[in-house]
Amino acid sequence: MPYVIELEIDDPGALAVKALLDRVEASGLPTYIERVGYKASIPLAVFGQLDASHMRLEIKRYAMGLKPFDLNLSGVGAGCDPRIAGLTCDETPELKQAHVGIYSFLRKVGQSPRKEYEPGSWVPLVPLGENYNPVLVERLRRLSEDWEMPIKAHVANVRVSNVNPSRSQTIFHVQLESGAVRDRS
Repeated sequence: MPYVIELEIDDPGALAVKALLDRVEASGLPTYIERVGYKASIPLAVFGQLDASHMRLEIKRYAMGLKPFDLNLSGVGAGCDPRIAGLTCDETPELKQAHVGIYSFLRKVGQSPRKEYEPGSWVPLVPLGENYNPVLVERLRRLSEDWEMPIKAHVANVRVSNVNPSRSQTIFHVQLESGAVRDRS
C-alpha cells in the first residue's frame, strides 16, 4: 500500500473541490468520490514503503520551514502519472518551495519516492480520479468548461496518508510553520 506526503487544501477549497467531484461522478467519469477518507490535497511524493513513525519528527521539521499559502486551482489535466486527472494548480513560489523542499528533506533521510513525483517530472494537481486516458481527460476538460475557475484554496497542513484502492487513511497532519502534529482524523 503506497504512502503519500501531500499538501492539504483548507475546508472552503475542499468543499469547492467536492462539489466538482459530485459533478464529475454524475457525468459518469471516474472519481475518487467512492474512496473512503478522500480529502482534497496536492500529492508531493508517493512511496511504496515509509516508516511513518520515524518520519514524524522529520516531516515536522520540514513543515516548520514553510508558511501557509494561497493558490489557485485553475484548470483540468493529467498528472505526472497520466492515469490520474484533476485540477491543475498555478505554480507559485510557495508551492515550488514546498515541493523542492520535500525532496531535499527526503534525500537527507534516505527515502526514495516514485520517480514521476521528482522535481522536473511532477505536475501540481488536486486529483479528481484515476484510470484516465487521453480521451477521458478531454471529456473532463469539456465538462469543466462551465465550472467557475479558478478555485481559491489555502494550504496550511502537510498530511501523510496510507492509500489503497478502496480507501485513504490519514496517519498524521503537521501544521505549516507551527509544526503542531495531529494524529489521524
